Amino acid sequence: MLYAGNLCQKKIMISKEEAKRIADIPGSIRGSAFLSDSENVKHMMGEEGVQKFLKAMEELGYSVGYGDIKAMEWYPIGLRVLAFVVLKNIFDWKDDDIRRMGDNAPKYSFIVKLMMKFFMSSEVAFSKAPEYWSKYYSIGTLEVGKFDESAREVHLYIKDFRTIPLYCRFLEGFFRRLMQYLRPTDDVRCEEIKCVFEGEQYHEFKISW
Repeated sequence: MLYAGNLCQKKIMISKEEAKRIADIPGSIRGSAFLSDSENVKHMMGEEGVQKFLKAMEELGYSVGYGDIKAMEWYPIGLRVLAFVVLKNIFDWKDDDIRRMGDNAPKYSFIVKLMMKFFMSSEVAFSKAPEYWSKYYSIGTLEVGKFDESAREVHLYIKDFRTIPLYCRFLEGFFRRLMQYLRPTDDVRCEEIKCVFEGEQYHEFKISW
């Protein structure tokens, strides 16, 4: 089912110089992220949307060959960040659309499926989250605060991780879905309450249910 977004290709609102600055953001991420993004965009915008996205990337000088990407190899995280910016521009996406992409992402990630397969307890699963972060990202560290069952919330702290604010919206959706897998309820919420782009020393996400 296609997402009811705008399939009309819009002018890309960034220059090649700005695209290079984003693509050069230091750090790497596993290829599985790109493979899940491919399925995600196809789900939200259809094959036509995927082709428009790939064409827009090429116009900026960056080719994304999904067919050649290996799930467990490392690729520049800046390329993924640039892809988010391009998607936002050509389809006129809002922050909620990026959150929706993050919310969908675990459905297409074999790493997440593997993680969910072995952990039945929410607290145990999140206690292992820092280990999985380091396997998935070459930059940043993830720390898990107290898992407060009575208050129905847990806080995640991401340090030494600087991309762009748009990526924070993606993570809000991603973390929400992880908890929803463990707590199957529509009441799961995730909000970034501290952000390095607002002068904080680290990112802090509050997940509640």
